[in-house]
Amino acid sequence: MPLDLLTVAGRPLSRIDSDAGVRHVTLGALRAQRELDTCVTSGTQTHASDGMATLLVTTRERARELSRRPEVDIRFVGKVDVRAQPSLMPEAPAFAVQALLERLDLTMDDVAVAKNHNPFAVNDVVFSRVTGYDWRKLNKTGCSLVWGHPQGPTLTRVLIEALEEAVDLGGGYVLVFGCAAGDVGIAALFEVADGGAR
Repeated sequence: MPLDLLTVAGRPLSRIDSDAGVRHVTLGALRAQRELDTCVTSGTQTHASDGMATLLVTTRERARELSRRPEVDIRFVGKVDVRAQPSLMPEAPAFAVQALLERLDLTMDDVAVAKNHNPFAVNDVVFSRVTGYDWRKLNKTGCSLVWGHPQGPTLTRVLIEALEEAVDLGGGYVLVFGCAAGDVGIAALFEVADGGAR
């Protein structure tokens, strides 16, 4: 869907209607890059716009007007953010999920879709150990890292993909969670009801 950008004064600035930043990478170009260490080059860095996403905040009525599937109803259930000890960020998302589910009197068994921003594999290992949840059930339709880090794998993108997955499944609770700033964990729960599900 094209997006019109406005200035702070509300005047038209430009329009985004296609992908930006796609670049052709060759083996020769990668070999010519200066290495930051033995394995890191800018060749693995994504463009600043890769995976970027936005959410439109509107009324339920307007959302139904804009939607291709107006029978799908998405409800925000709750959110928690927690802090772990400094530099112990891999624990923070697991603690946020625990706190959220306890507050809502739910368990991971109640969750239809669990998707997270996992910039490091250790986050999933810690999450599985803390919650007992099988890490293979996370990110069933792909990991946010395909969009790069740090620009792309935002919880916005994760949320959009998780909600789409829940719609494909016919509805249910959607858990999205992630980390930030070295010690912050964030978890949010949504409920998807698909009035047109078979």
